[in-house]
Amino acid sequence: MRNDSMHILVPSTNQDRFALDDPEHGQEIMSGSSIAILLFGQWIEGKVKQAEVLHAGDYSIKERVPGGYYFIASEGDVYALCSGMKICLL
Repeated sequence: MRNDSMHILVPSTNQDRFALDDPEHGQEIMSGSSIAILLFGQWIEGKVKQAEVLHAGDYSIKERVPGGYYFIASEGDVYALCSGMKICLL
């Protein structure tokens, strides 16, 4: 990924959402957004999903997850989104 396309995930001023770089003016991340997240020095591609639409069997998820936004990696691994994560839009 290019450094100029990297963003930091921050809490949005809209309740229970995330934005890119700036809480008030940054682009919001929504369910269905294609992104890559930086984990342990590697970029992992996937999609953002809202937990209320995730069920066992979706994207190879083994169990139901609690509320919030999650990242579903292309391989099916599930990660909670957190403020401060480095991401790139795809």
